[in-house]
Amino acid sequence: MSYGKKVEPELSDMPLKTTALVIIDMQNDAMAMVPAGREVIPAIRRILDVCRASDISIIHKIRVHRSDGIDVELFRAEMFKRNPFLVNGTRGAEIVSELKPHEGEFVISVDGQGPLDGQCLYRTAMEKRQV
Repeated sequence: MSYGKKVEPELSDMPLKTTALVIIDMQNDAMAMVPAGREVIPAIRRILDVCRASDISIIHKIRVHRSDGIDVELFRAEMFKRNPFLVNGTRGAEIVSELKPHEGEFVISVDGQGPLDGQCLYRTAMEKRQV
């Protein structure tokens, strides 16, 4: 499956001091669960490389579950019982190797059903910028 033509990212009019790239749930197990999941990695990597070169804040949001699955949504509970996924501390919960965080980048771990709060993202991004 193809997701359209290859487009190179550019940051022409972005306010770099208050901009952050948020990469969400690009973990080994998540990629295994989505049929064409790995196909998006090269495009995300191109954007990530541009942001790193421009000193833009990078935030990696990951989702992890407890090994007992108590924090898995009800509609995924049976699937988790058959084949646990995104279990904290396992290879499956790790960020895919192509997008591994560099020193100075942020990783926000959301446990189970916890929300990713916009204020949390803003504070994290601004922490690096000291705005």
